[in-house]
Amino acid sequence: MSAGATTLQLLRRLRSVFPDLAQRSKKGENGRIAVVGGSFEFTGAPFYSAISALRVGGDLSHIFCSKFSSPAIKSYSPEIIVHPLFVSEEEARFPQREVEAMTEEWAAKLKGWEKAIHSWIVGPGLGRDRYMQEFLPLLIRNLPDDSVVVFDADGIYYLCHRPELFDELARFRTILTPNHRELAILQKIYRIDVDEILRGADSREEISEISCRHAFPHFKLLIKGPHDIILGRERSFVVRTEGGKKRCGGMGDILAGAASVCALWDFEYGPALASRIVRLATRAAFEKEGRGLTAPCVIRELAQTVKNIESDIY
Repeated sequence: MSAGATTLQLLRRLRSVFPDLAQRSKKGENGRIAVVGGSFEFTGAPFYSAISALRVGGDLSHIFCSKFSSPAIKSYSPEIIVHPLFVSEEEARFPQREVEAMTEEWAAKLKGWEKAIHSWIVGPGLGRDRYMQEFLPLLIRNLPDDSVVVFDADGIYYLCHRPELFDELARFRTILTPNHRELAILQKIYRIDVDEILRGADSREEISEISCRHAFPHFKLLIKGPHDIILGRERSFVVRTEGGKKRCGGMGDILAGAASVCALWDFEYGPALASRIVRLATRAAFEKEGRGLTAPCVIRELAQTVKNIESDIY
């Protein structure tokens, strides 16, 4: 897709999102990220988010996960700081009174890290059970004000089943990253007409800023699909950057990790930059791997993709 004038202007603005790197920079200045997720069955998702945050330019990544999943997650990479925190219902059964005490303890332990974390990703591989239903409201109410908080996957599921929690999101710089299934759940609460939004965007542009009536009071939406749509109160975009032709598992987790860092650098333009980075990295990986493309192939391309964007190669 050729870049029109509007696209070129936006691409220059997106490049300005990257913070300057200096010899005197201190560890953590470019972003300290925490993923809350990872359960007995799902260990890859939180790792993909955490490592992607590093590969796009964050400095430190933590994962707060279930105690049973932590050995597997620790084995994936020494780059990630892994904290065994909670248990899932599948791992151990407790009476309700003990569950309430446990979940309060988990939330208190997370609160102890609030000054060390800039961005939180809630949901990748979290799992769906009674313990998490009790834990998520406590988690949200204990997250520090003005943090970047990205809700993905099971995080969105729990929000939609406790709609009173949406009011809490006003305290944060919040992004929801639904795929088509999660979007269908959200649409039961908020009216979101994707076709109408796309009709209002210039299909000739690789990335376009749109005027959108779908302004949500407490959060941004980054809707994943053939074209990524970012909806916010201040600015909304459609990103049509060509990606790879295969959609593999883990792509949403990668985008959540990228968005957690880019939104920390610039909350208005960062999510669009994250979308572009992941789409270009997916294209580069697909050109090498074809049908054999998997999420780690995309993660390997993230750093070079960022370098290319900064160098104005794309």
